[in-house]
Amino acid sequence: MHGVREIIQEATALPVEERVIVVNSLLRSLNTPDPAIEREWFTVAERRLEELRSGKVQAIPVDEVLEDDTTLEMLLAQITPENIHQEVSSGDATGNEAW
Repeated sequence: MHGVREIIQEATALPVEERVIVVNSLLRSLNTPDPAIEREWFTVAERRLEELRSGKVQAIPVDEVLEDDTTLEMLLAQITPENIHQEVSSGDATGNEAW
């Protein structure tokens, strides 16, 4: 059996798509998701992807979002009735979430 260091070394050598699968699997093993919440998030993700593809919303490059002088107030000022999404309930804490 491999030790932790060997497992990490092997995992980091995987293509990025496979590393995402490994990370997701490990995270799910720590906090089993609620199927109803998973369906809600999937619906939100599908809607957001369609909004991007249709041009209804535009993606902002990460380097632009994370500029040093960007403040929370600046980000909040960009929220409009046209681009705000509905609140999504994630239900009660089911694992080790800290609210």
